[in-house]
Amino acid sequence: MSNLIFRYRDLRQLRITDALIALPEAHLMQHVQHEFWVQLTAQQTALAPADGLTSDRAFLARAEDWLWITSVNLGSIVRGDPALRVLVVEAQITDAQLAAVEALPRSPGPPPSNFLDQVRTALGDDEAAFTELIHTAYRLTTPGTYPFDDVGVLLPLRLETLFDAPNTPENPDLAQWKLSLRVVPDEASIRRDNKHVSDGERLVLIDFWNAAAPKPL
Repeated sequence: MSNLIFRYRDLRQLRITDALIALPEAHLMQHVQHEFWVQLTAQQTALAPADGLTSDRAFLARAEDWLWITSVNLGSIVRGDPALRVLVVEAQITDAQLAAVEALPRSPGPPPSNFLDQVRTALGDDEAAFTELIHTAYRLTTPGTYPFDDVGVLLPLRLETLFDAPNTPENPDLAQWKLSLRVVPDEASIRRDNKHVSDGERLVLIDFWNAAAPKPL
């Protein structure tokens, strides 16, 4: 995991920590205070591991998907962050910037590969505002789920077991047998079955059933 970056995670953790410290003294209704405590501690737990799910790549992937389908009421959503409300601070993004992001063209289907670049441009390359949106998207998406469409492929291997007798070119030991395992990369799985039965296969099958069946074919 040494090649992963956790800048967005670390910044979010700092805000959550500050909010949890300030929460007991916050001027909030008791039920609201409890609700915020539940939300903030859940986020704190989800962000605790330093792994692929909390890396900058994961934050950006969640933000790309969420911002692509969210084009209205961004302001109220961003400002609804319980950490901001507890700390009584303003989100680091302006109404004009939010409107510019909402106005970005969207269409059915997945976002284009440069969509987050479009968001940055709409924000005037304001990194603080961009981070505010990144944190909002992460806060509102399901924690603990893998946000990527990576495909793992297992390629087959052919295994051969070899037994070499003593005192042979492959086994110089004069008394002990030698066991070797040969591993050979095989072709990727391809359907090769032939629905047509060859004459040889038919004759072998007849011989098998003649030997096994009580009545020869």
